[in-house]
Amino acid sequence: MVEAASQQAVRDWGETILKKGIDLMVIATGAYGDPKLYKKHIKAAEKSGARLRLPSGAIAGLDGLLAMRLGKLERVKYVSIKPPHAWTGTPAETEFDLPSIKEPTVIFRGKPADAGRLYPKNANLAVTVALCGRASSAPTSSWWPIPPCRPAPTPADWRSWAISGEINLQRLGRSMPDNPKTGVLTALTMADDLMKMVRASDW
Repeated sequence: MVEAASQQAVRDWGETILKKGIDLMVIATGAYGDPKLYKKHIKAAEKSGARLRLPSGAIAGLDGLLAMRLGKLERVKYVSIKPPHAWTGTPAETEFDLPSIKEPTVIFRGKPADAGRLYPKNANLAVTVALCGRASSAPTSSWWPIPPCRPAPTPADWRSWAISGEINLQRLGRSMPDNPKTGVLTALTMADDLMKMVRASDW
């Protein structure tokens, strides 16, 4: 089952699907800013034998971040940059005059869970990176802005620091023509994850 609807759909149907032993791909990962929901879904999957699949979305390099957390992951920083009109219909619309923004402007700076909750169509990646960067032992120190605003192509970058070294990654992406809140790569990573299920190898 592939979720391509909303965080609310994940909350409403995720546990039911996983309990039935059906693999579930979730792209609205901002729903998992609620750790209780994430644990509930993981528990349902473990009990039924289903698999919760979380594609990387409109970013890259999460394999490296996942590997780094097996060592001592110290800190992760994530930044998402989207054009002003991509923030229409969000809390930013009441706090900023979006059409008049001409310079990089910080719309939000805070915890990934809050970003995912306040900006459910813009900030799912903040939660994806947070889930990937969460150490299994010692907690990580994290800083998560979501902003500035610039014209397309829209950058998203993250940096991580660990005992194994550092990763500094920036990706310049194109927004979906009919939805500036998400990137073209988001759909492609979902398709690629589906194809991994039938390919002879991951590549």
